[in-house]
This record gives sequence, C-alpha cells and structure tokens, in this order.
Amino acid sequence: FMNDPEQLLDFVLESGADYLVVFPRWNDAYRAMIDDPRLCRVWAADQIEGYAALESGLGPMTVYAIASAGECAP
Repeated sequence: FMNDPEQLLDFVLESGADYLVVFPRWNDAYRAMIDDPRLCRVWAADQIEGYAALESGLGPMTVYAIASAGECAP
C-alpha cells in the first residue's frame, strides 16, 4: 500500500498519530497524499535559515499535523 495514496493516508489516520513527518516528494503516492486537507503543514526544514536542498529531489523534511476529523484550521 506504500504506493497507493488513499491506503497510505488511511493507514496514517487509523494509527491514531497526531503528526506525520515525511519527505513530501518521496514518491507519487506521497505527493498525492500530502494534498489531503486533513494534513496540515506545520513545519518544514526549508524554514531553517541557510537550508540547502538535497540533490535527491525528495523535498524538505516536513511535519504535518493530522486533523483526522476534518480540514486544517486557518
């Protein structure tokens, strides 16, 4: 299920986690999953002064709060 964004997000939500930490461009499933309105970006490594992106293209390590009951607060 690691390549299926719906199953992957279901697994995260069912785990009872409060936060998800990922490299947002790990694969196509992650790219799709992080667009879900229940994942609220709260911090990313690119916010650190002097951050240098990895050549891997995975994107900055990013922390998302999980709003399993609905959308993120404004």
